[in-house]
Amino acid sequence: MKQIFTPEEELKEAVLGFVKKYGFLGFMTALPTTADFITYESVYLPKNHFIKEESLTTENYLSYFYPFDKPDFRKSGMESGWSVTDREGIAITMAMGNAPQAVSMELQKEYAERYDWVVKEFIDLAFTFVASFIYYTDYDKIDGQTRSLYRQGISAFGGISPTYRIAL
Repeated sequence: MKQIFTPEEELKEAVLGFVKKYGFLGFMTALPTTADFITYESVYLPKNHFIKEESLTTENYLSYFYPFDKPDFRKSGMESGWSVTDREGIAITMAMGNAPQAVSMELQKEYAERYDWVVKEFIDLAFTFVASFIYYTDYDKIDGQTRSLYRQGISAFGGISPTYRIAL
C-alpha cells in the first residue's frame, strides 16, 4: 500500500533526500560580500532572507553554519585558523590549497545550514526555473499579458535569487 504524504512531508522528504545524497554542498545561504571574510574583523552581508544584520563578527557568522560541532576556530586580527583532526577534513583542507579558508570550511562534515534556509533556496530556484522554462518554451503560445507576467516574475527574483561562487 502506497503511503500518502502531505505537501509539507513530500517537501521535507525531497530536501532531506537531496541532502543525504549530495550533502549541503555549501549553499552558504547568507553569503558574505567577499570570499575572504574570515580575515576581516567583521563579516559584511548583502541583503538576504536569512540573517538580518548587515555585519557580524566572524565567530557569530560561523555559528550559523556550525550549529552542532563548532570548529576549533581561532582568530587574532587578520590571522585565523582552525584545527582539523579527521582524515577527510585534512584531505579537504590540503586539496583546497590556496582557496579562501571559507571554501575549505564549508566542505567540512561539521558544516550545516538550517533546514528552513535550504527549503527557501530550493523554492526560489524552483520558481525561477519553472517561470523561465515556461516563458521560453511556450513563448509563442502565451499571450502578451502572460508573457509580461512571467517576465516580471523572473526579474523580481533576479536580485534576491541565490548567488553562487564557484571555486575550482
